[in-house]
This record gives sequence, structure tokens and C-alpha cells, in this order.
Amino acid sequence: MRDKLKLTINLEKSGIRKPIQFTILGFSFASTYQKGVKGRYQLTVGDKGWSKLKQSLKEVTRKTAPRSFEERIGKINDPSR
Repeated sequence: MRDKLKLTINLEKSGIRKPIQFTILGFSFASTYQKGVKGRYQLTVGDKGWSKLKQSLKEVTRKTAPRSFEERIGKINDPSR
């Protein structure tokens, strides 16, 4: 493919991996761990996105910030945060 289409291939991103070993578009896969079932995975939010969400929520819900409860809830529900 590289020679025929003359494309550069990123070896770090390319390759055959197990689903739990890579993240794509901010999502990753996790095993479902059911008794007697193997090879099933579910889609989960990636580590980077999850920590970004947690940091954002901590910033909005910080006790030292002078906001009312309604303002905090409004800020959490605001998609532009």
C-alpha cells in the first residue's frame, strides 16, 4: 500500500492490536467481563477526555468559587463551558 499509493505510514499509529490497547477519536474499548463470554468489548471514553471532564467539573463545583447552586448547575449544563 505504501509503495503503490506513495503514502507515508505512521508506524506508531499503524499495526494490529488488541482493542483495549488503543484509543480512536477520544474513545477506547474495555472488556465486558461476563461469565462464560470472551472477546466482548464496550466503547468507553478515553483517559484524556475523562480527565478533562473531571477537571472541568472540579473547577465549576469548587467550594471557594462565589457562585450559587443554580449558577453551578447552569454552568455544568452549559455545553460551551
